[in-house]
Amino acid sequence: MFSFKLMGFVRAKASSGRIAEVLESSVDLIESKEQWQNDNFQGEIKFDGVSFEYPDTNVEVLKDISFQVEKGVIVTVLGATEASKSSLFQLIPRLYDVSSASVTIDDFNEKIMKLDYLRKHIGFVPQDARLFSSTIKDNICWGKEEATMDEIIDAAKAAEIHETIINEAVFTICDKINV
Repeated sequence: MFSFKLMGFVRAKASSGRIAEVLESSVDLIESKEQWQNDNFQGEIKFDGVSFEYPDTNVEVLKDISFQVEKGVIVTVLGATEASKSSLFQLIPRLYDVSSASVTIDDFNEKIMKLDYLRKHIGFVPQDARLFSSTIKDNICWGKEEATMDEIIDAAKAAEIHETIINEAVFTICDKINV
């Protein structure tokens, strides 16, 4: 029992250090005074000659990237490890700002959009997804806590994990009652 408690304490200490690091970090994104939002959000995304380098580096990880994704279209981005796929996707919800050119959503430069508005309309699941020690429901609706059960189920279906969740839940219940 002591070992279990000690392990929990060590994990909590490490987690609290990371949380403090995140909370103390400075925000380098500047919101536009325009604070634009559109009540008819469609989700068409366009990269127009985008280049990007991480802050405090001189290494360009994306150079002159151009493409357009129509609303409702599913796109797969393939590439080798360290090919900057994650960097590309982090630019859409403005986790970082582009170094040059622009990313537009519905023909509007995302830099003039309210950050909270933009991020409420974009789902992002990073390659190294981290699950919280909580329920599947809590993990799915992280970032949109007011999500309805229908929205949560739709998200699980879109991520192609709904059937797995249902099958695993049934298996667990059956296992516990020795069926």
